[in-house]
Amino acid sequence: MLRLPVKLEKRHLALYELIFKRFMASQMAAARVERTTYQIKLLGQETKLERITGVIEPGFTALYQSLRVERPLPTGVHRVADYQVRKVSAVQLFREGELVGLMKEKGIGRPSTYAHIINVLYRRGYIMNNNGRILPTRLGKTVYDYLTTHYGHLVSEELTRRLEDLMDEVESGRLNYIGVLQSFYKEILSIDEKASQLSVGFGKP
Repeated sequence: MLRLPVKLEKRHLALYELIFKRFMASQMAAARVERTTYQIKLLGQETKLERITGVIEPGFTALYQSLRVERPLPTGVHRVADYQVRKVSAVQLFREGELVGLMKEKGIGRPSTYAHIINVLYRRGYIMNNNGRILPTRLGKTVYDYLTTHYGHLVSEELTRRLEDLMDEVESGRLNYIGVLQSFYKEILSIDEKASQLSVGFGKP
C-alpha cells in the first residue's frame, strides 16, 4: 500500500519482523516455566544443575522464542561411562542483550548509543561473538590492561557516569559548557604529560 523510494529486500523485511515481534512480545504477559534443580555427586564432588524442563504458560514466548527448554534428566544412581575435566570461567559470559542491560544498570551510555558502543568494540577487534556470547580478544585484553594500569581513573565507570550527568546538566542549561570543557582540558593535559613520560621510557619509534 506504500509507495517506497527503494525496493525492500529480504533482509529489510527480516529486520522489520524482528522489531515487530520484539515490540509485541514486550506488551505480552511473562512466561511461566517449570524449572528442575538436580543435585549431582561425582568423584566426591557435589554440584547443582538447574534447567528449564517445561513451559506452563508460553506468554511472550509464543511470539518471541527466547527460552531453551531441555529434557529432564533421569534421576537415581548411574554408572559413569566417560567424563572430561575442563577449566571454565566462574563468570558467565554476556550476551549482547545482557551487556546492554548491564550498561543501563551502571548508567553507562544512553539507549541511542548502546548498539554503537558494542559495534565499535567489534570493529576495533576488542571483542568477538562466539555462539551468542561475547568474548574478549587478546588485543582487547591488552588494551584494557594498558589503559587501566596507566589511566585507570580516566577509563573508570565512575568518570563515565559523571560525564553523562554533566552532559545532562549542560543540556538542561544548569551548567555552562565552557566551565566543563576547561575542567576536562586540565585532565587531558595530564594525560598528555603522562603519555610523553611513557614514550620516553619505552623509546620513541
